[in-house]
Amino acid sequence: ILKHTILNHPGYRYIQQAYECARQLNERINKQICEQENNLRLDWLQQHVILNTDENSTDRYVFDELIKFNSITKFHKQRQLLLHGFLMK
Repeated sequence: ILKHTILNHPGYRYIQQAYECARQLNERINKQICEQENNLRLDWLQQHVILNTDENSTDRYVFDELIKFNSITKFHKQRQLLLHGFLMK
């Protein structure tokens, strides 16, 4: 509508304000969707990644504490998954 409204139309300013409000709302919704998808992926990882704590394990990885993927960092920020996808050999 804004694209096809002439600049001197009496409602142009209101249409422009409505457009800006809709754009900001869309931006907030997209950000929340991304955060929710990130949380779901981190929860999935928490359930499916097996952390072996056996000192005699063959992979030689020993964890002395539980790793909580979907948690707050020491910088008080939510953890984010940087990359996800299929692992190919």
